[in-house]
Amino acid sequence: MNKFNPIAVLICSVILLIPLLITFDPITPLLYIVFAILMYSIAGLKNPLQYGKTVLVFSLLALSLVVINIIAPNVQQKILERSLAIYLRSLGLIMVSIGYFYVISPYDVVYALMQTAGLSPRIGFSLFAGWNTVPLFIRDMNTLKAALAFRYGRKKIPFRTRLFGAIILLSHAVRHGERASLSMAVRGIDSIPVKKVGSRKQYLRSSVKKVYWTFKDTILCIAVAIGSILLLLISIQLGWFKFELG
Repeated sequence: MNKFNPIAVLICSVILLIPLLITFDPITPLLYIVFAILMYSIAGLKNPLQYGKTVLVFSLLALSLVVINIIAPNVQQKILERSLAIYLRSLGLIMVSIGYFYVISPYDVVYALMQTAGLSPRIGFSLFAGWNTVPLFIRDMNTLKAALAFRYGRKKIPFRTRLFGAIILLSHAVRHGERASLSMAVRGIDSIPVKKVGSRKQYLRSSVKKVYWTFKDTILCIAVAIGSILLLLISIQLGWFKFELG
């Protein structure tokens, strides 16, 4: 059960991403990283240890940008400061982007889009079907890898065999998608009756999870927006903030 509406948490994430996209100094991104961790903790961060491990893996990408900046810098002056700014800025973008999915389930995002943003049930449950086929695709891929390893061992796998394996994986993915679509059609999920209640949709079937926008969602968005603006003003006032796009 989520503490807040997934759309509200998404809005807060976007609010935090905007300053990170325009700042180019080492201190301002650090402030927003701390603020993002605080916001996600309040919103209900799930499995913080796994979140930290994932950020650590993706931080290698930020580190590669630093290496590129050192090898071929755009500006010859203050290379160390720019490298640190690039790393912290990239790390902040990674933490905010990934953190959302450690707070909100992809299924809850679709439910919220269907009920708050007016997403069609046909599209919404198609997204469910697509998401559910991902584990099946990974299972098929691991099975194919095991079969090739058993047949060829340490020998080089021929290109023709690789191509044939890719075709098999694609056909299995299509088959899984067709099964999910057929299951949805049989149950009538792709055409759920809807009743308009005020400014939101109410689905007339108990299988649809109820996700409503509440007063606390509004408070969260306002608090994050005010906090983000205050951090930016403090950074500008103290001379830390440096503007740069890209």
